[in-house]
Amino acid sequence: MATRFTENQQQAVYETGHNILVAASAGSGKTTVLIERLIQKILSGVSVENFLIVTFTNAAAQEMRERLEKAIEKRMHSADAAQKRFLQEQLLLLPAANISTIDAYALRVIENYYHIIGLDPQFRLLSDTAERDMLRQDVLNDVFAQFY
Repeated sequence: MATRFTENQQQAVYETGHNILVAASAGSGKTTVLIERLIQKILSGVSVENFLIVTFTNAAAQEMRERLEKAIEKRMHSADAAQKRFLQEQLLLLPAANISTIDAYALRVIENYYHIIGLDPQFRLLSDTAERDMLRQDVLNDVFAQFY
């Protein structure tokens, strides 16, 4: 491995048999460790379709996707023919991989399983702050009307 990891980072890269949560301060190498973990999984035959990678920001999710793409491409140079084919397949699957923010992933789950939780399939998120403020004011007016 080209990058030198601490003992805890190595554990995060090579720990197997269960999911992990990597939490550390900014600039501590979380993304580098996670990318190496993902690469090790891919090299062992796990497809990116089986990953769930969630972050807090769209920028972090995009960076994770880009860094994973670069890491896969880098590993292709030293791969044998069969592994190279698998890595090429992973690059093709990468745009559809579950790499997103936590809220985007939750929305995708709701969109796919709205019928199980009894949600109207025409639901939508309130992303317009003006509309959200108007609805909030309507609810507040209703509550005040009930108590007066």
